[in-house]
Amino acid sequence: MQSETFHRRTLFWAIMGASVVGARGWAAATGWTALQWIVVIFMAFDLAGGVHSSTLPATAKLLHATFHPARALIFVMLHLHPFVVAATFSGFGWTAAAALWIAAVAGTVIVMRADRRHRQAFALCYCALMTMTILPLVSDRMLGWIAPLYLLKLVAAHAANEASDEH
Repeated sequence: MQSETFHRRTLFWAIMGASVVGARGWAAATGWTALQWIVVIFMAFDLAGGVHSSTLPATAKLLHATFHPARALIFVMLHLHPFVVAATFSGFGWTAAAALWIAAVAGTVIVMRADRRHRQAFALCYCALMTMTILPLVSDRMLGWIAPLYLLKLVAAHAANEASDEH
């Protein structure tokens, strides 16, 4: 029953993320192609839902019961979202994609090495700093939400929760 509630809440946040991006894109009359719409809606759904689910203690216990730093790092490295966006949108260039991916990988390593008592605060500050660094590289303001959500999901939620000693 409790797991079902967690899944519903994660689904709620995933749908909210996709809905907000969809509404913003529609209101701005972006002129996106069908493929571009599919990419941004999927990204918003995955990233918004991932921020929620990765912070849950139940997720940590279920998926990360046998913690190993390499597995956490591989999980982050396989999230190639920025490169998919760069291949689909001219306003999110390859430089922004590479910077964002590197920031997530580096942030994961740094956060997992941080003192457990300060890990979450450190991860959030890191995400804020990297967002401020990467956003100027994104020329399409309608895609500016990708960097903060991507970093929040992978660094502040996943890496900080993955490396927690509490599970």
